[in-house]
Amino acid sequence: MDEISEHVPIEDNLVAQQQTLLWNDDYFLSIAPGEYNRPISILMDEHAEELSFPTIYGGQFRTYRDGVVVTPFMQATSELRRTDRRATDPQHLFYIAAKIMRLRVIKCVNVAFKHVGQGTSITKETIQSEEYINNCLETNLAFLRCIPNSAWFWSDRKKDVFAMIRQLGPPTAFMTLSANETGWENMLKLLYKLKNEGTELSDEF
Repeated sequence: MDEISEHVPIEDNLVAQQQTLLWNDDYFLSIAPGEYNRPISILMDEHAEELSFPTIYGGQFRTYRDGVVVTPFMQATSELRRTDRRATDPQHLFYIAAKIMRLRVIKCVNVAFKHVGQGTSITKETIQSEEYINNCLETNLAFLRCIPNSAWFWSDRKKDVFAMIRQLGPPTAFMTLSANETGWENMLKLLYKLKNEGTELSDEF
């Protein structure tokens, strides 16, 4: 057995077994490299998106010309409209949507310090008043209007519609138009071509 077996020193064997630890006998054993560091939000980390999706960006950071100010919405719009469809990965799309939504909320949030002056009291009748409750909600939750499809977003749109009705009069008809995504052959062919690097789809599909 000793003739065919290979003698491996115990030090080399321990080093070979390390897969998740940074092992260096000359320096130290680093079990938690990020200890005592403060985690950075994805909104504050400039390169969080490139580092989170290496298959899309290949480890390369975005670069822009001097003097050009680019917003996250402009970045997302540019990448989603390109012929290179790597950026249309579902996980990447949800990441971008969550990031833009958080940025909108942060921009719209206002912290208000309220002070009840002397002689001002809130009674039971005040709490039961629907107008008082609606006024409190209108003031404290106004930042939710920037989130699409939220209750406050559609409440704002409803007020716009009522304002148009008051100014222009009642409408005679409402018409909603939407594309038939599953039955639109030309669009399905175009999406197939973009997904499969220019491969055409025959009419027999």
